[in-house]
Amino acid sequence: MSKVFLISDVHVNYAANWKWLSEISGHENDILLVAGDVSHDISELARCLQMLVAKFKHVFYTPGNHDVWVMDDDKQDSISKMEHVLKICEHAGVKTRPEFLENIWIVPLFSWYDSTFAISEPLTKNDIEELKGWSDLHFCKWPKGFKPRDMYERNEDFIQSFDLMDASPIISFSHMLPRRDLLPPRAELEHKFLAHVVGSTLLESQIKRLGSTVHGFGHSHVNKDVVIDGVRYVQNAMGYPKERERYSYTPRLKQIWPLEEGE
Repeated sequence: MSKVFLISDVHVNYAANWKWLSEISGHENDILLVAGDVSHDISELARCLQMLVAKFKHVFYTPGNHDVWVMDDDKQDSISKMEHVLKICEHAGVKTRPEFLENIWIVPLFSWYDSTFAISEPLTKNDIEELKGWSDLHFCKWPKGFKPRDMYERNEDFIQSFDLMDASPIISFSHMLPRRDLLPPRAELEHKFLAHVVGSTLLESQIKRLGSTVHGFGHSHVNKDVVIDGVRYVQNAMGYPKERERYSYTPRLKQIWPLEEGE
């Protein structure tokens, strides 16, 4: 049986991140899940995914917020950029749709954030001022009428058709967080507004309907491996070199299936 590994937020525009990924070896029989944020630069994103396909038996991917930034093309919006990214994946052999492999389901889920995590955490004036610098507000260009729910609608065809009698393990993954308790409490956050821009309760609802055994995610760069209500939630963000230096963190691939000894 192949092992399933998770990584997210690889941000290959940083030379140190690209170097680490390029040195991965010994995984020709394994499956890699990339939970978003490869690069805002579409050529770098394509180059990275092509490299990973050569190193793993299967590579699955779902888009992150950086991947849909529009920085140099006024005629393109973030949805059309995402569609372009998905076509790149198709041509490269990267899987972006649910697939049954080796007796397990692997289910990439589209996701975006709303403020449903932060109903009890209203924004203060300081939060609002700080939030003005949030890069997505400047680089994500949505078509008229876009709502975060639109991302979750993309998952519905599979979820509605899924046979709940299928007892096979389900490994789902998204870029955004599915639960508020996967983020530290407000008092511990450097950016107090973060709960407003990291996930949605819509995602958790879809995970429950699927009956996921394991769910991987990214985005917050706060790595986790915890079981809540019978689901194992895992984040394994590579993050930025300065973050790793600050927290003395060495990047690694995280095996999420089958369980490693002691987990």
